[in-house]
Amino acid sequence: MEPDSNVLGRIFGDDRFNYQNVDLGCHELWLQAVYRSETERVIVLHDDDMLAPEFGEAYRNEIKPSLDGGVGFASWRAALRYDDGSTRPCEYFHGDSRILASSELAGVVTVKGRLSLSPIVSVFNRNVLLHALKDSEGVLPWLRPGMPLGTEIVAYLRHCQAFKKWLYVNKVLSFYGSHEGSGTVKDENSGALKPLTDGYDVARTYCARTKPGHRAAPRCILVSCPHEKQTQK
Repeated sequence: MEPDSNVLGRIFGDDRFNYQNVDLGCHELWLQAVYRSETERVIVLHDDDMLAPEFGEAYRNEIKPSLDGGVGFASWRAALRYDDGSTRPCEYFHGDSRILASSELAGVVTVKGRLSLSPIVSVFNRNVLLHALKDSEGVLPWLRPGMPLGTEIVAYLRHCQAFKKWLYVNKVLSFYGSHEGSGTVKDENSGALKPLTDGYDVARTYCARTKPGHRAAPRCILVSCPHEKQTQK
């Protein structure tokens, strides 16, 4: 049974209620997870990525002290380490761990035709990330089902707009899933990057003409997946 949006709207208030009956894939999962979290900071991993054992020590000794010291968010991609143990150098940043100006990160993210910084592990500010997810909801194209293409770009750029500093950690703190059948891995290995960058480029164009802040208020979110009742014969 589908919920009665009119009744729910009266309960929650129209300004805080949003009913969706569409499949937004990973984007919707990100939105729900961030919305339900009660922490100041949020870590988002992709479907087949994993945190490395070294993550805990790096978070305690490098990341959290920097965040508590006024850095807006932390992010890193020193290299790709696949789940089979192989590695690939990072094309974005090099050198030791350091605090960068957010404008430096924004300069990398906004270059058209480039991959996003994902697969990456990032520690986001929850309020800014929630706004970024809502900001990109229903606007960016879902060119690759199951992946929030372009959403990462919005999240990084909104953080660059909200904070002046960003922490780069020159350590590989996550495993990038390289399972057989991964479309992302196949595209990267073959050099056919246009399917990966098209969605990001749309997000970059959107951010360039859209000011942040107009959808920052929290909302109640209800997602349903109606299906026909199955009966055995």
